[in-house]
Amino acid sequence: MRLSPRSESAEILYVVPSNRIALVWLALVLACGRIGYDELAEGPDASVGEPGDAGDVRSASRDTGSVVASIDAAPPNIMPPSPDSGTAPGIDPPVERDASTPVAMDASTPVAMDASTPVAMDANTPVEPVCPAVCNGGCGQGVCRITNPTVETTCAPGMPCEITCADARSCKVKLVCGAASTCNIKCLGDRACSEEIHCGTGPCAVNCDNDKTCSKVFCENAATCAVTCNGFQACGFPVNCGTSRCDVRCLGDSSCFGGVACTTACACDTTCNPSGCPGGPGAHQCISPECTRADGSCRSDGACSMCQ
Repeated sequence: MRLSPRSESAEILYVVPSNRIALVWLALVLACGRIGYDELAEGPDASVGEPGDAGDVRSASRDTGSVVASIDAAPPNIMPPSPDSGTAPGIDPPVERDASTPVAMDASTPVAMDASTPVAMDANTPVEPVCPAVCNGGCGQGVCRITNPTVETTCAPGMPCEITCADARSCKVKLVCGAASTCNIKCLGDRACSEEIHCGTGPCAVNCDNDKTCSKVFCENAATCAVTCNGFQACGFPVNCGTSRCDVRCLGDSSCFGGVACTTACACDTTCNPSGCPGGPGAHQCISPECTRADGSCRSDGACSMCQ
């Protein structure tokens, strides 16, 4: 039986040994794999080729790679932000410094300080005065305030002084104004200020505002001396004026029955209590008989005022 030509060729292909087919495929793979991968031949025309040549393919491949490389390359000095940094790309992160790192500051740089930070002061910086210990009521508004002292007390020097004897029978001690710039003594409790009261060199005011308050009052060298006896039998002992102007007001019933001595004052003005000025030891001793009123009080007008 004869085979057709088509059948003969198929038969021929069928009988080709398998090892030859493998060699053919290997040759094709090697031939295709070299396209685009061979190095360009050296020589003056190495970079020039006809369209479609492998050289053009290789050149284009390298050029494209360089463009891609230039696009993919990150620009200098731009770092992607860290997830926790909180900074935008292109901005340097903050620099951490410890306590030993010096920091340059100008006059506009704010400085945080706590209570332990020393503050340099110049001569123009006001200094808060220290309140003396004797001022047991504090030094509000620059006044030394003394309340119900239980021992002999002298005001702090160089500042206004206020002594308040508010409780009954309080201030059973000697009270001294001393070198206070001004002195104000308030005897408010019943029978308060039962011991001597001595004014200082500054203006002095003594207020005996309750019953039987204030015993002996000495104006001494006070710039001015003003004593007010408001309570019943207040100022039961003599009020002794000094050399300066002296004013004594006997306003409570039976007040100033101890008398008022103002013969050494440059001017003395007194008032009698509602019952009148007492006579005898309780009389008001004025600068001169001419300075005595008809009711026995002292006047300080005209020739009876010799203060400079």
